[in-house]
Amino acid sequence: MTDSALRRPLVWGLFLYMAALAALRARGAFRPVVPWDDAALAYGSYSVALTVQGCPREDLRGWKGPARAVALEGRPFRYGVEVLWPKGSELERLPFPGERVVVDGRLRLPRRPKNPGDFDEAGFLADRGLAWVLQASSWRRDRPPGWAWAPKVWAERLRRSVHARLFALLIPDEARLSEGLLLGYKGALAPRLARAVRNAGLIHLIVPSGAKVALAVAAALALAGLLRLSAHARWLLAFSAGLAVTLAAGGDAPYWRACIAAAALLFWRARGREGDAFQALVLSAWAQLLFWPRALFSAGFQMTYLALAGLLSLWPVARRLAPARWPRWARALALGAGTSLIVQGCLWPVFAEDFGRGSVVGLAANVVAVPAYPFFAGAAWSLWAMSFVCARLAAALAVVLAWALSRGEAFCQAAASLPGAVATLAPWPPTSVAAYYLVLLAPSRRSWRGAAACLSLALACRALGALSPAPPLRVVYLKPPKLAGRPRQAALILAAGRAWVVGSAPPSLLRKALLSYDALGRVQGRSPAWSGRPLRLGSVSFRFDPPGVAVAGSESAIIKRALKFSAVEVATDGVEVHAKTPRSASDLLGRDLP
Repeated sequence: MTDSALRRPLVWGLFLYMAALAALRARGAFRPVVPWDDAALAYGSYSVALTVQGCPREDLRGWKGPARAVALEGRPFRYGVEVLWPKGSELERLPFPGERVVVDGRLRLPRRPKNPGDFDEAGFLADRGLAWVLQASSWRRDRPPGWAWAPKVWAERLRRSVHARLFALLIPDEARLSEGLLLGYKGALAPRLARAVRNAGLIHLIVPSGAKVALAVAAALALAGLLRLSAHARWLLAFSAGLAVTLAAGGDAPYWRACIAAAALLFWRARGREGDAFQALVLSAWAQLLFWPRALFSAGFQMTYLALAGLLSLWPVARRLAPARWPRWARALALGAGTSLIVQGCLWPVFAEDFGRGSVVGLAANVVAVPAYPFFAGAAWSLWAMSFVCARLAAALAVVLAWALSRGEAFCQAAASLPGAVATLAPWPPTSVAAYYLVLLAPSRRSWRGAAACLSLALACRALGALSPAPPLRVVYLKPPKLAGRPRQAALILAAGRAWVVGSAPPSLLRKALLSYDALGRVQGRSPAWSGRPLRLGSVSFRFDPPGVAVAGSESAIIKRALKFSAVEVATDGVEVHAKTPRSASDLLGRDLP
Protein backbone atom coordinates (compact mmCIF):
# COMPACT_ATOMS: atom_id res chain seq x y z
CA MET A 1 0.00 0.00 0.00
CA THR A 2 1.59 3.27 -1.13
CA ASP A 3 1.27 6.73 0.39
CA SER A 4 -0.90 7.77 -2.56
CA ALA A 5 -3.41 5.03 -1.74
CA LEU A 6 -4.39 6.81 1.47
CA ARG A 7 -5.01 10.05 -0.43
CA ARG A 8 -7.74 8.60 -2.65
CA PRO A 9 -11.22 10.07 -2.08
CA LEU A 10 -12.73 6.60 -1.77
CA VAL A 11 -10.39 5.79 1.13
CA TRP A 12 -10.94 9.03 3.02
CA GLY A 13 -14.66 8.74 2.33
CA LEU A 14 -14.60 5.29 3.93
CA PHE A 15 -12.82 6.63 7.03
CA LEU A 16 -15.32 9.48 7.35
CA TYR A 17 -18.26 7.13 6.84
CA MET A 18 -16.98 4.79 9.56
CA ALA A 19 -16.47 7.74 11.90
CA ALA A 20 -20.05 8.87 11.22
CA LEU A 21 -21.36 5.36 11.96
CA ALA A 22 -19.38 5.25 15.21
CA ALA A 23 -20.78 8.65 16.24
CA LEU A 24 -24.32 7.51 15.47
CA ARG A 25 -23.79 4.34 17.47
CA ALA A 26 -22.57 6.38 20.45
CA ARG A 27 -25.92 8.16 20.33
CA GLY A 28 -27.79 4.85 20.26
CA ALA A 29 -28.79 5.01 16.59
CA PHE A 30 -28.23 1.33 15.81
CA ARG A 31 -29.59 -0.14 19.03
CA PRO A 32 -33.11 -1.57 18.81
CA VAL A 33 -35.60 0.28 20.99
CA VAL A 34 -38.20 -1.69 22.96
CA PRO A 35 -41.10 0.51 24.20
CA TRP A 36 -42.26 0.07 27.78
CA ASP A 37 -45.52 -1.62 26.80
CA ASP A 38 -43.60 -4.28 24.87
CA ALA A 39 -40.88 -4.57 27.53
CA ALA A 40 -43.62 -5.54 30.01
CA LEU A 41 -43.98 -8.80 28.04
CA ALA A 42 -40.55 -9.98 29.20
CA TYR A 43 -40.25 -13.30 31.05
CA GLY A 44 -43.59 -14.57 29.84
CA SER A 45 -44.40 -17.64 27.75
CA TYR A 46 -45.86 -16.90 24.32
CA SER A 47 -46.38 -18.20 20.82
CA VAL A 48 -44.25 -16.11 18.43
CA ALA A 49 -44.42 -16.20 14.63
CA LEU A 50 -41.02 -15.42 13.11
CA THR A 51 -38.90 -15.73 9.98
CA VAL A 52 -35.52 -17.44 10.37
CA GLN A 53 -32.79 -15.05 9.22
CA GLY A 54 -29.53 -16.97 9.45
CA CYS A 55 -27.78 -20.28 9.92
CA PRO A 56 -28.06 -21.94 13.33
CA ARG A 57 -24.92 -22.14 15.45
CA GLU A 58 -24.11 -24.52 18.27
CA ASP A 59 -22.55 -23.82 21.66
CA LEU A 60 -22.47 -25.73 24.93
CA ARG A 61 -26.10 -24.76 25.61
CA GLY A 62 -27.44 -26.02 22.27
CA TRP A 63 -28.42 -24.53 18.92
CA LYS A 64 -29.31 -20.87 18.43
CA GLY A 65 -29.81 -18.45 15.56
CA PRO A 66 -31.20 -15.04 14.56
CA ALA A 67 -34.77 -14.52 13.44
CA ARG A 68 -37.19 -11.71 12.69
CA ALA A 69 -40.36 -11.79 14.76
CA VAL A 70 -43.60 -10.99 12.93
CA ALA A 71 -46.37 -11.53 15.46
CA LEU A 72 -46.84 -12.45 19.11
CA GLU A 73 -50.08 -14.16 20.05
CA GLY A 74 -51.68 -12.80 16.88
CA ARG A 75 -50.66 -9.13 17.29
CA PRO A 76 -47.81 -7.34 15.45
CA PHE A 77 -44.42 -7.82 17.07
CA ARG A 78 -41.57 -6.81 14.78
CA TYR A 79 -38.20 -7.23 16.44
CA GLY A 80 -34.96 -9.08 15.88
CA VAL A 81 -34.89 -12.19 18.08
CA GLU A 82 -32.14 -14.59 19.13
CA VAL A 83 -33.85 -17.99 19.19
CA LEU A 84 -32.45 -20.66 21.52
CA TRP A 85 -33.81 -23.82 19.95
CA PRO A 86 -35.05 -26.64 22.22
CA LYS A 87 -32.32 -28.62 23.94
CA GLY A 88 -31.50 -31.85 22.19
CA SER A 89 -32.41 -30.49 18.75
CA GLU A 90 -30.55 -31.85 15.74
CA LEU A 91 -29.29 -29.59 12.98
CA GLU A 92 -30.99 -31.60 10.25
CA ARG A 93 -34.41 -30.91 11.79
CA LEU A 94 -34.02 -27.17 12.41
CA PRO A 95 -35.71 -24.69 10.03
CA PHE A 96 -33.89 -23.24 7.03
CA PRO A 97 -33.19 -19.52 6.47
CA GLY A 98 -36.27 -17.74 5.18
CA GLU A 99 -38.65 -20.29 6.64
CA ARG A 100 -41.65 -18.99 8.62
CA VAL A 101 -42.14 -20.87 11.89
CA VAL A 102 -44.25 -20.52 15.02
CA VAL A 103 -42.24 -20.94 18.21
CA ASP A 104 -43.64 -21.54 21.69
CA GLY A 105 -41.31 -20.49 24.47
CA ARG A 106 -40.20 -18.01 27.09
CA LEU A 107 -39.38 -14.49 25.94
CA ARG A 108 -36.88 -12.29 27.75
CA LEU A 109 -34.79 -9.19 27.24
CA PRO A 110 -31.02 -9.69 26.77
CA ARG A 111 -29.04 -9.55 29.99
CA ARG A 112 -26.96 -6.56 30.99
CA PRO A 113 -23.61 -7.05 32.77
CA LYS A 114 -24.02 -7.19 36.53
CA ASN A 115 -20.43 -6.20 37.30
CA PRO A 116 -17.60 -4.46 35.43
CA GLY A 117 -15.98 -6.84 32.98
CA ASP A 118 -18.98 -9.20 32.70
CA PHE A 119 -20.26 -10.26 29.29
CA ASP A 120 -22.71 -7.69 27.90
CA GLU A 121 -25.28 -9.89 26.16
CA ALA A 122 -27.55 -6.92 25.49
CA GLY A 123 -24.82 -4.90 23.79
CA PHE A 124 -23.60 -7.92 21.82
CA LEU A 125 -27.06 -8.65 20.43
CA ALA A 126 -27.97 -4.98 19.93
CA ASP A 127 -25.01 -4.55 17.57
CA ARG A 128 -26.61 -7.33 15.51
CA GLY A 129 -30.07 -5.76 15.56
CA LEU A 130 -31.53 -8.27 18.04
CA ALA A 131 -33.72 -6.99 20.86
CA TRP A 132 -35.11 -10.20 22.43
CA VAL A 133 -34.06 -13.72 23.40
CA LEU A 134 -36.59 -16.53 22.94
CA GLN A 135 -35.98 -19.83 24.73
CA ALA A 136 -38.00 -22.22 22.59
CA SER A 137 -39.76 -25.21 24.07
CA SER A 138 -41.38 -26.32 20.81
CA TRP A 139 -41.88 -25.07 17.28
CA ARG A 140 -43.74 -25.89 14.09
CA ARG A 141 -43.33 -24.93 10.44
CA ASP A 142 -45.76 -22.39 9.04
CA ARG A 143 -44.51 -21.36 5.58
CA PRO A 144 -41.59 -22.50 3.37
CA PRO A 145 -38.88 -20.05 2.29
CA GLY A 146 -39.63 -17.79 -0.67
CA TRP A 147 -37.69 -17.84 -3.93
CA ALA A 148 -35.51 -14.92 -2.78
CA TRP A 149 -34.07 -17.17 -0.07
CA ALA A 150 -33.07 -19.93 -2.52
CA PRO A 151 -29.28 -19.20 -2.51
CA LYS A 152 -29.16 -19.26 1.30
CA VAL A 153 -31.25 -22.43 1.44
CA TRP A 154 -28.96 -24.21 -1.05
CA ALA A 155 -25.89 -23.06 0.88
CA GLU A 156 -27.42 -24.27 4.15
CA ARG A 157 -28.08 -27.65 2.57
CA LEU A 158 -24.37 -27.81 1.68
CA ARG A 159 -23.46 -26.93 5.27
CA ARG A 160 -25.79 -29.60 6.70
CA SER A 161 -24.40 -32.17 4.30
CA VAL A 162 -20.86 -31.38 5.47
CA HIS A 163 -21.99 -31.55 9.10
CA ALA A 164 -23.76 -34.88 8.72
CA ARG A 165 -20.94 -36.58 6.76
CA LEU A 166 -18.20 -35.43 9.15
CA PHE A 167 -20.11 -36.52 12.25
CA ALA A 168 -20.82 -39.89 10.64
CA LEU A 169 -17.11 -40.57 10.01
CA LEU A 170 -15.35 -38.84 12.94
CA ILE A 171 -15.80 -38.61 16.70
CA PRO A 172 -17.62 -35.42 17.80
CA ASP A 173 -14.63 -33.24 18.75
CA GLU A 174 -12.72 -34.17 15.60
CA ALA A 175 -15.84 -33.55 13.50
CA ARG A 176 -16.28 -30.12 15.10
CA LEU A 177 -12.64 -29.25 14.45
CA SER A 178 -13.04 -30.32 10.82
CA GLU A 179 -16.23 -28.32 10.39
CA GLY A 180 -14.48 -25.34 11.95
CA LEU A 181 -11.60 -25.67 9.50
CA LEU A 182 -14.02 -25.79 6.55
CA LEU A 183 -16.82 -23.38 7.46
CA GLY A 184 -15.93 -21.77 10.78
CA TYR A 185 -18.48 -23.73 12.84
CA LYS A 186 -16.52 -25.09 15.80
CA GLY A 187 -19.78 -25.89 17.61
CA ALA A 188 -19.85 -27.22 21.16
CA LEU A 189 -16.16 -28.05 21.24
CA ALA A 190 -14.97 -29.55 24.53
CA PRO A 191 -14.00 -26.64 26.83
CA ARG A 192 -10.54 -28.10 27.50
CA LEU A 193 -9.78 -28.40 23.79
CA ALA A 194 -11.31 -25.01 22.93
CA ARG A 195 -9.23 -23.36 25.65
CA ALA A 196 -6.03 -25.00 24.36
CA VAL A 197 -6.67 -23.84 20.77
CA ARG A 198 -7.50 -20.33 21.96
CA ASN A 199 -4.47 -20.04 24.25
CA ALA A 200 -2.22 -21.33 21.47
CA GLY A 201 -3.40 -18.43 19.30
CA LEU A 202 -4.92 -20.72 16.65
CA ILE A 203 -8.61 -20.11 17.25
CA HIS A 204 -8.81 -18.13 13.98
CA LEU A 205 -8.40 -21.40 12.07
CA ILE A 206 -11.74 -22.81 13.31
CA VAL A 207 -13.87 -19.64 13.50
CA PRO A 208 -15.08 -17.33 10.70
CA SER A 209 -12.12 -16.13 8.63
CA GLY A 210 -11.43 -15.26 5.02
CA ALA A 211 -9.07 -18.23 4.66
CA LYS A 212 -12.06 -20.54 4.11
CA VAL A 213 -13.20 -18.52 1.09
CA ALA A 214 -9.65 -18.07 -0.21
CA LEU A 215 -9.16 -21.84 -0.19
CA ALA A 216 -12.39 -22.41 -2.15
CA VAL A 217 -11.47 -19.72 -4.69
CA ALA A 218 -7.98 -21.18 -5.14
CA ALA A 219 -9.43 -24.66 -5.71
CA ALA A 220 -11.89 -23.28 -8.26
CA LEU A 221 -9.10 -21.48 -10.12
CA ALA A 222 -7.00 -24.64 -10.19
CA LEU A 223 -9.96 -26.58 -11.62
CA ALA A 224 -10.57 -23.84 -14.18
CA GLY A 225 -6.91 -24.05 -15.22
CA LEU A 226 -7.17 -27.80 -15.75
CA LEU A 227 -10.31 -27.32 -17.83
CA ARG A 228 -8.69 -24.44 -19.77
CA LEU A 229 -11.65 -22.16 -19.28
CA SER A 230 -11.74 -18.60 -20.55
CA ALA A 231 -10.95 -15.67 -18.26
CA HIS A 232 -14.61 -14.80 -17.73
CA ALA A 233 -15.53 -18.45 -17.10
CA ARG A 234 -12.71 -18.70 -14.55
CA TRP A 235 -14.06 -15.61 -12.80
CA LEU A 236 -17.61 -17.02 -12.74
CA LEU A 237 -16.47 -20.38 -11.35
CA ALA A 238 -14.24 -18.81 -8.68
CA PHE A 239 -16.93 -16.33 -7.63
CA SER A 240 -19.53 -19.09 -7.41
CA ALA A 241 -17.26 -21.20 -5.20
CA GLY A 242 -16.48 -18.25 -2.93
CA LEU A 243 -20.13 -17.24 -2.68
CA ALA A 244 -21.22 -20.80 -1.86
CA VAL A 245 -18.74 -21.04 1.02
CA THR A 246 -19.65 -17.54 2.23
CA LEU A 247 -23.36 -18.35 2.42
CA ALA A 248 -22.83 -21.86 3.81
CA ALA A 249 -20.56 -20.47 6.54
CA GLY A 250 -23.14 -17.95 7.72
CA GLY A 251 -22.14 -14.81 5.80
CA ASP A 252 -20.03 -13.18 8.53
CA ALA A 253 -17.90 -10.14 7.72
CA PRO A 254 -14.60 -12.03 7.12
CA TYR A 255 -16.28 -14.24 4.50
CA TRP A 256 -17.83 -11.34 2.62
CA ARG A 257 -14.54 -9.44 2.74
CA ALA A 258 -12.70 -12.32 1.10
CA CYS A 259 -15.49 -13.08 -1.40
CA ILE A 260 -15.99 -9.49 -2.61
CA ALA A 261 -12.27 -8.69 -2.71
CA ALA A 262 -11.44 -11.87 -4.63
CA ALA A 263 -14.32 -11.30 -7.06
CA ALA A 264 -13.16 -7.72 -7.71
CA LEU A 265 -9.53 -8.69 -8.29
CA LEU A 266 -10.42 -11.56 -10.62
CA PHE A 267 -12.95 -9.43 -12.52
CA TRP A 268 -10.39 -6.67 -13.08
CA ARG A 269 -7.90 -9.27 -14.28
CA ALA A 270 -10.45 -10.84 -16.65
CA ARG A 271 -11.19 -7.41 -18.16
CA GLY A 272 -7.49 -6.59 -18.48
CA ARG A 273 -7.70 -3.68 -16.05
CA GLU A 274 -5.27 -2.73 -13.32
CA GLY A 275 -6.30 -3.22 -9.72
CA ASP A 276 -4.53 -3.96 -6.47
CA ALA A 277 -5.43 -5.74 -3.25
CA PHE A 278 -5.90 -2.49 -1.32
CA GLN A 279 -8.51 -1.25 -3.80
CA ALA A 280 -10.34 -4.55 -3.50
CA LEU A 281 -10.19 -4.32 0.31
CA VAL A 282 -11.69 -0.82 0.30
CA LEU A 283 -14.39 -1.88 -2.17
CA SER A 284 -15.39 -4.84 0.02
CA ALA A 285 -15.57 -2.61 3.11
CA TRP A 286 -17.81 -0.11 1.30
CA ALA A 287 -20.08 -2.90 0.05
CA GLN A 288 -20.53 -4.37 3.52
CA LEU A 289 -21.05 -1.10 5.37
CA LEU A 290 -23.52 0.27 2.84
CA PHE A 291 -25.59 -2.89 2.92
CA TRP A 292 -25.20 -3.65 6.67
CA PRO A 293 -23.77 -0.70 8.68
CA ARG A 294 -23.88 -2.67 11.94
CA ALA A 295 -21.09 -4.89 10.59
CA LEU A 296 -18.61 -2.17 11.60
CA PHE A 297 -19.17 -2.96 15.29
CA SER A 298 -18.57 -6.70 15.09
CA ALA A 299 -15.23 -8.13 16.19
CA GLY A 300 -15.06 -10.16 12.96
CA PHE A 301 -15.22 -7.06 10.75
CA GLN A 302 -12.66 -5.17 12.81
CA MET A 303 -10.22 -8.07 12.98
CA THR A 304 -10.36 -9.10 9.33
CA TYR A 305 -9.84 -5.57 8.00
CA LEU A 306 -7.20 -4.61 10.55
CA ALA A 307 -5.22 -7.77 9.79
CA LEU A 308 -5.40 -7.29 5.99
CA ALA A 309 -4.69 -3.57 6.16
CA GLY A 310 -1.69 -4.26 8.39
CA LEU A 311 -0.35 -6.90 6.02
CA LEU A 312 -0.75 -4.68 2.97
CA SER A 313 0.98 -1.81 4.76
CA LEU A 314 3.84 -3.65 6.47
CA TRP A 315 4.52 -6.55 4.10
CA PRO A 316 7.00 -4.50 2.03
CA VAL A 317 8.86 -3.73 5.26
CA ALA A 318 9.02 -7.45 6.09
CA ARG A 319 10.35 -8.22 2.59
CA ARG A 320 13.07 -5.62 2.97
CA LEU A 321 14.12 -7.11 6.31
CA ALA A 322 14.37 -10.59 4.69
CA PRO A 323 16.33 -9.94 1.47
CA ALA A 324 16.29 -12.31 -1.50
CA ARG A 325 19.96 -13.26 -1.00
CA TRP A 326 19.04 -15.27 2.11
CA PRO A 327 18.60 -19.05 1.76
CA ARG A 328 15.10 -19.92 0.67
CA TRP A 329 14.22 -21.77 3.88
CA ALA A 330 15.53 -18.97 6.08
CA ARG A 331 13.65 -16.30 4.11
CA ALA A 332 10.41 -18.32 4.18
CA LEU A 333 10.74 -18.79 7.95
CA ALA A 334 11.46 -15.09 8.49
CA LEU A 335 8.53 -13.97 6.31
CA GLY A 336 6.22 -16.41 8.10
CA ALA A 337 7.29 -15.04 11.48
CA GLY A 338 6.91 -11.50 10.16
CA THR A 339 3.39 -12.19 8.90
CA SER A 340 2.38 -13.65 12.26
CA LEU A 341 3.90 -10.68 14.09
CA ILE A 342 2.12 -8.15 11.86
CA VAL A 343 -1.28 -9.81 12.25
CA GLN A 344 -0.95 -10.28 16.02
CA GLY A 345 0.29 -6.73 16.42
CA CYS A 346 -2.60 -5.26 14.45
CA LEU A 347 -5.16 -7.23 16.46
CA TRP A 348 -3.71 -6.73 19.93
CA PRO A 349 -6.03 -3.81 20.91
CA VAL A 350 -9.03 -5.84 19.69
CA PHE A 351 -7.92 -8.79 21.83
CA ALA A 352 -7.74 -6.45 24.82
CA GLU A 353 -11.16 -4.90 24.18
CA ASP A 354 -13.20 -7.97 23.28
CA PHE A 355 -11.46 -10.94 24.89
CA GLY A 356 -9.32 -9.62 27.75
CA ARG A 357 -6.38 -11.80 26.77
CA GLY A 358 -3.92 -12.40 23.97
CA SER A 359 -1.79 -15.35 22.99
CA VAL A 360 1.94 -14.65 23.15
CA VAL A 361 2.92 -18.12 21.99
CA GLY A 362 0.65 -17.65 18.97
CA LEU A 363 3.40 -15.60 17.33
CA ALA A 364 5.42 -18.80 16.92
CA ALA A 365 2.55 -21.30 16.70
CA ASN A 366 1.07 -19.62 13.64
CA VAL A 367 4.35 -19.97 11.75
CA VAL A 368 3.72 -23.73 11.82
CA ALA A 369 -0.09 -23.88 11.83
CA VAL A 370 -0.97 -21.42 9.05
CA PRO A 371 1.05 -23.22 6.30
CA ALA A 372 -0.47 -26.52 7.48
CA TYR A 373 -4.05 -25.21 7.35
CA PRO A 374 -4.66 -25.85 3.59
CA PHE A 375 -3.64 -29.49 3.99
CA PHE A 376 -6.00 -30.06 6.94
CA ALA A 377 -8.88 -28.25 5.26
CA GLY A 378 -8.21 -29.99 1.93
CA ALA A 379 -8.29 -33.37 3.66
CA ALA A 380 -11.60 -32.50 5.33
CA TRP A 381 -13.16 -31.38 2.02
CA SER A 382 -11.83 -34.56 0.37
CA LEU A 383 -13.38 -36.66 3.14
CA TRP A 384 -16.76 -35.03 2.56
CA ALA A 385 -16.57 -35.54 -1.21
CA MET A 386 -15.26 -39.12 -0.93
CA SER A 387 -18.17 -40.09 1.33
CA PHE A 388 -20.45 -39.80 -1.73
CA VAL A 389 -18.19 -41.90 -3.96
CA CYS A 390 -16.66 -44.77 -1.95
CA ALA A 391 -17.42 -45.58 1.68
CA ARG A 392 -14.24 -47.62 2.16
CA LEU A 393 -11.94 -44.93 0.86
CA ALA A 394 -13.80 -42.38 2.96
CA ALA A 395 -13.31 -44.53 6.07
CA ALA A 396 -9.58 -44.86 5.34
CA LEU A 397 -9.27 -41.10 4.78
CA ALA A 398 -11.16 -40.49 8.03
CA VAL A 399 -8.52 -42.51 9.92
CA VAL A 400 -5.74 -40.39 8.41
CA LEU A 401 -7.55 -37.14 9.13
CA ALA A 402 -8.31 -38.21 12.70
CA TRP A 403 -4.63 -38.95 13.28
CA ALA A 404 -3.60 -35.58 11.84
CA LEU A 405 -6.17 -33.77 14.00
CA SER A 406 -4.92 -35.59 17.10
CA ARG A 407 -1.39 -34.34 16.30
CA GLY A 408 -2.82 -30.85 15.91
CA GLU A 409 -4.58 -31.13 19.26
CA ALA A 410 -1.33 -32.24 20.92
CA PHE A 411 0.47 -29.28 19.32
CA CYS A 412 -2.13 -26.86 20.72
CA GLN A 413 -1.94 -28.44 24.18
CA ALA A 414 1.87 -28.21 24.19
CA ALA A 415 1.89 -24.59 23.00
CA ALA A 416 -0.82 -23.50 25.44
CA SER A 417 0.98 -25.10 28.40
CA LEU A 418 4.18 -23.09 27.92
CA PRO A 419 4.98 -20.50 30.62
CA GLY A 420 3.65 -17.09 29.69
CA ALA A 421 1.68 -18.46 26.75
CA VAL A 422 -1.21 -16.08 27.41
CA ALA A 423 -1.15 -12.44 28.48
CA THR A 424 -4.05 -10.94 30.42
CA LEU A 425 -5.04 -7.63 28.83
CA ALA A 426 -7.09 -4.64 29.87
CA PRO A 427 -9.06 -2.57 27.34
CA TRP A 428 -7.23 0.50 26.05
CA PRO A 429 -8.57 4.07 26.03
CA PRO A 430 -9.26 5.47 22.53
CA THR A 431 -6.26 7.80 22.61
CA SER A 432 -3.91 4.90 23.32
CA VAL A 433 -5.43 2.84 20.49
CA ALA A 434 -4.98 5.72 18.04
CA ALA A 435 -1.36 6.24 19.16
CA TYR A 436 -0.62 2.51 18.83
CA TYR A 437 -1.84 2.25 15.24
CA LEU A 438 -0.02 5.44 14.26
CA VAL A 439 3.23 3.90 15.54
CA LEU A 440 2.50 0.73 13.53
CA LEU A 441 1.83 2.82 10.43
CA ALA A 442 5.09 4.78 10.66
CA PRO A 443 7.46 2.08 9.22
CA SER A 444 5.30 1.72 6.11
CA ARG A 445 5.78 5.39 5.12
CA ARG A 446 8.33 5.75 2.33
CA SER A 447 9.54 9.18 3.38
CA TRP A 448 10.97 10.20 6.71
CA ARG A 449 8.49 13.09 6.81
CA GLY A 450 5.55 10.67 6.70
CA ALA A 451 7.03 8.52 9.46
CA ALA A 452 7.78 11.60 11.56
CA ALA A 453 4.20 12.83 11.09
CA CYS A 454 2.80 9.47 12.30
CA LEU A 455 5.03 9.46 15.37
CA SER A 456 4.20 13.10 16.16
CA LEU A 457 0.48 12.38 15.98
CA ALA A 458 0.99 9.33 18.23
CA LEU A 459 2.72 11.49 20.85
CA ALA A 460 -0.11 14.03 20.60
CA CYS A 461 -2.70 11.29 21.19
CA ARG A 462 -0.83 10.04 24.24
CA ALA A 463 -0.56 13.57 25.62
CA LEU A 464 -4.26 14.15 25.04
CA GLY A 465 -5.08 10.95 26.96
CA ALA A 466 -2.82 11.96 29.85
CA LEU A 467 -4.45 15.41 30.08
CA SER A 468 -8.05 14.15 30.15
CA PRO A 469 -9.66 14.96 33.52
CA ALA A 470 -10.52 12.25 35.99
CA PRO A 471 -12.63 12.40 39.15
CA PRO A 472 -10.54 12.38 42.34
CA LEU A 473 -12.56 9.49 43.78
CA ARG A 474 -14.65 6.65 42.42
CA VAL A 475 -16.36 3.93 44.42
CA VAL A 476 -17.69 0.86 42.61
CA TYR A 477 -20.29 -1.13 44.53
CA LEU A 478 -20.15 -4.63 43.03
CA LYS A 479 -23.23 -6.75 42.55
CA PRO A 480 -22.84 -9.11 45.55
CA PRO A 481 -22.73 -12.82 44.65
CA LYS A 482 -24.66 -15.07 46.95
CA LEU A 483 -23.04 -17.72 49.09
CA ALA A 484 -25.35 -20.06 50.99
CA GLY A 485 -28.20 -17.59 50.46
CA ARG A 486 -26.35 -14.64 52.02
CA PRO A 487 -24.91 -11.87 49.84
CA ARG A 488 -21.23 -11.02 50.19
CA GLN A 489 -20.76 -7.25 50.04
CA ALA A 490 -17.78 -5.97 48.05
CA ALA A 491 -16.67 -2.66 46.59
CA LEU A 492 -13.69 -1.02 44.89
CA ILE A 493 -12.22 2.35 45.84
CA LEU A 494 -10.38 3.92 42.90
CA ALA A 495 -8.24 7.00 43.54
CA ALA A 496 -4.78 8.34 42.72
CA GLY A 497 -4.05 5.45 40.35
CA ARG A 498 -4.62 2.82 43.04
CA ALA A 499 -7.42 0.38 43.86
CA TRP A 500 -8.57 -0.67 47.33
CA VAL A 501 -10.84 -3.67 47.84
CA VAL A 502 -13.59 -3.46 50.44
CA GLY A 503 -15.10 -6.70 51.77
CA SER A 504 -14.69 -10.06 50.05
CA ALA A 505 -15.53 -11.22 46.54
CA PRO A 506 -14.52 -14.11 44.25
CA PRO A 507 -11.06 -13.51 42.72
CA SER A 508 -12.41 -13.85 39.18
CA LEU A 509 -14.97 -11.09 39.78
CA LEU A 510 -12.32 -8.75 41.20
CA ARG A 511 -9.91 -9.51 38.36
CA LYS A 512 -12.47 -8.69 35.65
CA ALA A 513 -13.59 -5.52 37.45
CA LEU A 514 -10.04 -4.25 37.93
CA LEU A 515 -9.14 -4.99 34.30
CA SER A 516 -12.14 -3.04 33.06
CA TYR A 517 -10.98 0.00 35.01
CA ASP A 518 -7.40 -0.42 33.83
CA ALA A 519 -8.76 0.80 30.49
CA LEU A 520 -8.74 4.31 31.95
CA GLY A 521 -5.02 4.03 32.50
CA ARG A 522 -5.23 5.13 36.10
CA VAL A 523 -5.32 1.87 38.05
CA GLN A 524 -1.80 0.54 37.96
CA GLY A 525 -1.91 -1.60 41.07
CA ARG A 526 -3.94 -2.93 43.94
CA SER A 527 -3.41 -1.61 47.47
CA PRO A 528 -4.12 -3.50 50.73
CA ALA A 529 -7.72 -4.14 51.57
CA TRP A 530 -9.75 -1.23 52.92
CA SER A 531 -10.75 -1.51 56.54
CA GLY A 532 -14.41 -1.05 55.72
CA ARG A 533 -14.82 2.20 57.65
CA PRO A 534 -16.89 4.98 56.02
CA LEU A 535 -15.10 7.12 53.43
CA ARG A 536 -15.60 10.89 53.09
CA LEU A 537 -14.57 13.48 50.49
CA GLY A 538 -15.95 16.98 50.93
CA SER A 539 -19.67 16.76 51.52
CA VAL A 540 -19.94 13.21 50.16
CA SER A 541 -19.67 10.13 52.39
CA PHE A 542 -19.69 6.43 51.43
CA ARG A 543 -20.79 3.44 53.53
CA PHE A 544 -19.97 -0.15 52.63
CA ASP A 545 -21.93 -2.44 54.94
CA PRO A 546 -24.70 -1.83 54.13
CA PRO A 547 -23.82 0.12 50.98
CA GLY A 548 -24.95 3.72 50.73
CA VAL A 549 -24.01 7.25 49.67
CA ALA A 550 -24.92 10.47 51.46
CA VAL A 551 -24.54 14.00 50.07
CA ALA A 552 -24.51 16.77 52.69
CA GLY A 553 -26.07 14.34 55.15
CA SER A 554 -28.91 13.35 52.79
CA GLU A 555 -28.99 9.61 52.00
CA SER A 556 -29.58 8.53 48.39
CA ALA A 557 -31.91 5.64 47.59
CA ILE A 558 -30.49 5.03 44.10
CA ILE A 559 -27.64 2.78 45.23
CA LYS A 560 -29.81 0.33 47.11
CA ARG A 561 -32.28 0.05 44.23
CA ALA A 562 -29.65 -0.28 41.51
CA LEU A 563 -27.68 -3.00 43.33
CA LYS A 564 -30.63 -5.32 42.92
CA PHE A 565 -29.75 -5.51 39.22
CA SER A 566 -26.09 -4.62 38.69
CA ALA A 567 -23.01 -2.93 40.07
CA VAL A 568 -22.98 0.85 40.50
CA GLU A 569 -20.09 3.26 40.01
CA VAL A 570 -20.21 6.57 41.94
CA ALA A 571 -17.76 9.31 40.95
CA THR A 572 -17.31 12.52 42.92
CA ASP A 573 -14.99 15.49 43.37
CA GLY A 574 -16.42 16.17 46.83
CA VAL A 575 -19.22 18.42 45.52
CA GLU A 576 -20.83 16.92 42.41
CA VAL A 577 -21.77 13.24 42.42
CA HIS A 578 -22.61 11.05 39.41
CA ALA A 579 -23.71 7.41 39.33
CA LYS A 580 -23.81 4.92 36.45
CA THR A 581 -23.96 1.20 35.85
CA PRO A 582 -21.10 -0.78 34.24
CA ARG A 583 -23.13 -1.26 31.07
CA SER A 584 -21.66 1.66 29.13
CA ALA A 585 -20.72 5.29 29.63
CA SER A 586 -23.98 6.42 28.03
CA ASP A 587 -26.22 4.04 30.00
CA LEU A 588 -26.79 6.16 33.11
CA LEU A 589 -29.19 5.40 35.90
CA GLY A 590 -31.43 8.19 34.72
CA ARG A 591 -30.36 10.99 37.06
CA ASP A 592 -27.47 12.08 39.20
CA LEU A 593 -27.47 11.64 42.94
CA PRO A 594 -29.13 14.45 44.92
